[in-house]
Amino acid sequence: MPEVLLFAEDAGFAAVLNALIQRIAREAGGEVVPKSLVARRGYERVKRELREFIREVNRGYQPAPALLVVGVDANCKGAQSRRQDLLEIVGDWEPFAVFAVAEPHVERWLLLDGQAFHRVVGAGCDLPDQKCDTDRYKGLLRQAVRDAGVEPIAGGLEHAERLMEEIDLDRAARLDRDFGQLVRELRQRLRS
Repeated sequence: MPEVLLFAEDAGFAAVLNALIQRIAREAGGEVVPKSLVARRGYERVKRELREFIREVNRGYQPAPALLVVGVDANCKGAQSRRQDLLEIVGDWEPFAVFAVAEPHVERWLLLDGQAFHRVVGAGCDLPDQKCDTDRYKGLLRQAVRDAGVEPIAGGLEHAERLMEEIDLDRAARLDRDFGQLVRELRQRLRS
């Protein structure tokens, strides 16, 4: 089984990516269990820890994973700008890296498929617009869970794994450019 190493900026992002990676690998006829490294405290911490990990791989102190997935929120700074920052860090390891950058936050991805949301939480949700507002999608996810008659324990992120199992990936990929890019790249890398 190939090693997939997942760097995520928080536990919620790690849950989303872990479930998505496993689903896409399974659909491609394989199986992976990503090893998660969660860098609490966000983007800057992910960059520091990723830089240190790449340094250790280059020195031979860490084995190189078959696939490195880095998950961060763009936080209204631009997904492409975040990808470029991460690309500079991974350098020569780019062929083994996939960047999961949610613009502006990963919570938006969980609201892309109202039917999947209904199957998992018990009521549908509206397709979110795409605005840059610091906590907008965290609030929308929390409210959508409450509207289903469920109290959100972790802001709704406790449903992330099941939502990633149920979501119509192709439809969601059409609705969100960054999610679509991630799905395409994971499919390509996990098939090879």
